[in-house]
Amino acid sequence: MRPCALLFSRCDSFTGTTRSRKCLRHDSCAVEQTSKREGWLSSPDKMIRLTLIGDAARTVVAGSAPYFRVTDGAIWTRPGDDPLVRYADATWRFLGEPWSGMRFEGKCRLILGLPRDPVRVSDLLDAVSIIDCTLSANGVPFAVYLPDREVWRGAGTGTWWHSFRIESASLRPTSGESVDDHESPAPQRCV
Repeated sequence: MRPCALLFSRCDSFTGTTRSRKCLRHDSCAVEQTSKREGWLSSPDKMIRLTLIGDAARTVVAGSAPYFRVTDGAIWTRPGDDPLVRYADATWRFLGEPWSGMRFEGKCRLILGLPRDPVRVSDLLDAVSIIDCTLSANGVPFAVYLPDREVWRGAGTGTWWHSFRIESASLRPTSGESVDDHESPAPQRCV
């Protein structure tokens, strides 16, 4: 059976402990905990929760991770993995179902450019959302996705980019903090 594409930390789709859970959608999925230190996942300020938004206020938690990558019209976490959410046919798709958008909740930053050598790093944000093709930070729209060109275009600035990353605030030190104080664990995955 193919590995489950869901990420989670406190997802209602899973039962069990953090070390051993079963996916309720796929009986053969087992959990691999890949955090580098005990307690990393139990701290809510170190994870970002991805929630899909549908019609009539319908929502579903797709998962939690320390970061999410957005490349063109795809949301994913680790290189080589299938996207969690993909833009197709004028809608966002998660597990084959259409959704009007999504929100990333938790203290985070937008990282434009390469994560190790970013072009731009945002201030600390409480939430990032994508509704239809509009990207917003803390409720303020600032970019739009152009599916025919597969790029994100900044509002009024003439800037555009193919990809960016939404990182937990704890992954990137602010001024005065040491890089050694932060670890970058991989997200928990169903395998």
